Amino acid sequence: MVAKNKRDLVKTYYFNADSINNVPMVQFFTTIEQVIFYADKNIDMDYDNLLHIVEERNVRWPMEYQKYYEQGNFLKIANDLQNAIHNARIIAKRNYKYVVPQYRPTKDTLQFLMPIYLSGDYESLADFALVLDYDDNAGYYVPRTLLNLDVAYNNARLIAKPEETWLNPKKIEAISTSLEEELDEV
Repeated sequence: MVAKNKRDLVKTYYFNADSINNVPMVQFFTTIEQVIFYADKNIDMDYDNLLHIVEERNVRWPMEYQKYYEQGNFLKIANDLQNAIHNARIIAKRNYKYVVPQYRPTKDTLQFLMPIYLSGDYESLADFALVLDYDDNAGYYVPRTLLNLDVAYNNARLIAKPEETWLNPKKIEAISTSLEEELDEV
């Protein structure tokens, strides 16, 4: 239901007429710097953070990389991830909307979602979104985890319309549907 005007809010929805202009609004950020990814700032490639992303989130990686993980080929995984991060930063320098913000309610903070294309094929969907926190004290981004694209889209759309070059809901839904059908056949 949508209220047509302030009078409707008071009569139909029982708002207090004196506080109608003070309707609470959700506020995700206070400064623009909180929602803009600065590609020139460093990304901490800390061993423990990357190990968490590779080991504990390996089911979110493409099948080819899950096989590398099973074979113990961590160097290939780490190199491809670092190259993908490097390439995403280059693109983000030209397009400030490429790396998108997401709100993390459990910590009441904003994070960033960076598209990761492990193969470098930008015509297809990104493999996943890398979640980055910004460390104000140190002045760099910290990789935390990775998300599947459908989850990344749902999180990003709360703040702003996501960048459709990689977070296009129609393409994501089409891929998710075809993957579910493949799994049902197995």
